[in-house]
Amino acid sequence: MASLSLSNPTYWGQSTDFGELMSGPKPYDRMNRMTHTPLIQDLVLADNMETPVDQKSGSKAICLFQHFQEEQKDLLAEFVLNKYPNRLTQKAIVSDLKQFSFWLQKSIFDVKPAQLGIYRQHLIDCSYAVGSVNRKLASLKAFYRYLHEVGVRSSNVGQYLELIKTSSKIGSTPAFSKNQLVALFDSFDESKPNDLRDKVIVAIAFFCAARVSAILNLTFEDVLQEESGLKLRLLEKGGKKRYLHCNSEILAPTLLRYINSLPFSEGPLFRGFRVRTGWTEIPLDRQSCHAMIKRRVRRLGFQKTFSMHSFRAAFATCWLGDKNSIDALQKIGGWANLDTVKRYDRNAQEASVSEMELMSLR
Repeated sequence: MASLSLSNPTYWGQSTDFGELMSGPKPYDRMNRMTHTPLIQDLVLADNMETPVDQKSGSKAICLFQHFQEEQKDLLAEFVLNKYPNRLTQKAIVSDLKQFSFWLQKSIFDVKPAQLGIYRQHLIDCSYAVGSVNRKLASLKAFYRYLHEVGVRSSNVGQYLELIKTSSKIGSTPAFSKNQLVALFDSFDESKPNDLRDKVIVAIAFFCAARVSAILNLTFEDVLQEESGLKLRLLEKGGKKRYLHCNSEILAPTLLRYINSLPFSEGPLFRGFRVRTGWTEIPLDRQSCHAMIKRRVRRLGFQKTFSMHSFRAAFATCWLGDKNSIDALQKIGGWANLDTVKRYDRNAQEASVSEMELMSLR
């Protein structure tokens, strides 16, 4: 396999169209089941698939679709595929509906309005973050509004389901300090393939302020090389794409070493790895990625509960702490709302020691 280097400006992968992205799923047609995407085939039509235990409540889950009639399966497929063109959003919606079914222990088509409010309290009791609770509730509201609009239900059972109001002006996600980041990068053993992979993931998460879903969906074709250096094409939620330069201190050289060490050169960039058998064909999933971070944080003795999103928060906090432009930060991180970016500016919203010492009784 030809190696990739910084001296040969070319695209890594088959596509040479800088602006070209993978085409989205085709609209679902109930009259033609052949238009099912793998998402619907795997998650909507799999009546006998294994279902995990609810990780927060510990309750035994049932299959989301085991009580569905064929027409109900078609309705769900039509709702997911036609309303949400982005595949990542489709997965999130199906995951939210499936979790609700785990709690409900029956078909999600057979629900009463009061049960939605009880489920909201269940999510709060399970210590979900406010943002996570609101996203799950928004998925349910959208689904039951759709059922009402197409005439399946005479009323919208989610019409009066209120989301949780929040007025926080400072981000609650714990952010790594610069010293912690240095210690974390130094902890990776690049002689181990999975450690090298994990170091690249962490480097992208911090230096590109990238979300975990955008990182894990990277393919070889998303690694672009120009005269100015390496660039990454990140596919974000909502189908948005970002092209970001790779930091030359850590990210670019580590990414090159990782790519040139791989025995494969197409498909997902980050895959599972087994010590005895090596690389697998299965893409690395979010759960494995989060578990990796928690494991490394625990070994390093960090006190806070960090996650993959902590790298995004750390980049924003460090960037603003160095007095860099908040507008540039919004462009780098892909935030749609400037108010959201300001929540990461902990430095500007916390009174300094010198300011607090200005008040004196003498």
